[in-house]
Amino acid sequence: MYDMDGIDNINNNKVKHKKDRGLKIMAAVFCLATIISLCGLAYVSTSFSGRVNKLEQEAKTSKEELKKANETVSKYETATGTKAVETEVENTKIKEIVKPMAVDTKIGDLVDMIDREQRGKMKGKNSEGMPIVDSWPVISFKEIFTNKDATYLIANMYIRGEYMVITNKETGAKRVEGAGGGDVARYYRALPNGEWKQIFTGNGFPDCNSLSDEAKRVFKDLRIKDGKSMLYCWDPNVKENSGIVEI
Repeated sequence: MYDMDGIDNINNNKVKHKKDRGLKIMAAVFCLATIISLCGLAYVSTSFSGRVNKLEQEAKTSKEELKKANETVSKYETATGTKAVETEVENTKIKEIVKPMAVDTKIGDLVDMIDREQRGKMKGKNSEGMPIVDSWPVISFKEIFTNKDATYLIANMYIRGEYMVITNKETGAKRVEGAGGGDVARYYRALPNGEWKQIFTGNGFPDCNSLSDEAKRVFKDLRIKDGKSMLYCWDPNVKENSGIVEI
């Protein structure tokens, strides 16, 4: 008879060997897959961290460059006497230099207009009884400037009068005399092609009702160095401050 126990043991050993080999292969594959996954995860983490660090560095650099640019603009303002405009771009405030541009002030037109309005208006005689034969305005400009957004040009000036009298009728001798005093006058015009318009002329306060809505709008944002308005007017309906109000 054959020893069947021996054969069974051999077969069992072969099956066990195959099972052990299969488990080892599966373990090896699992380890390899785990290593690959960990490597991929490490790469993604490293790559993401690298991008974050790069963005943080770029943001820091941008802020430093922006600060440096604003400091440069401030120095430019001080050196040139110009004014930079602060604008907001993507929630970031930056200063932009307003480049000088040629503007036709049309001051000659303003002078001609005032001359047409006032020349020859003085009639009669002077204090010595000499006849007045001609008169004209003499304009002294105090300042000419634009509003903040350069949409209007404003002229601030004094206007006084001069006139001519005949001192000798027989010879026709003439003399120029000053009318004395003078009036404060303010004019404005829209840029670039608007016509000059008078706001007021005189030494008192203009009636608020005499000011156009356009004039009030233009002068509302204008302030002199101490923060006070450049234009006041008289409102009969206001009791405080004798009816003098700030535009």
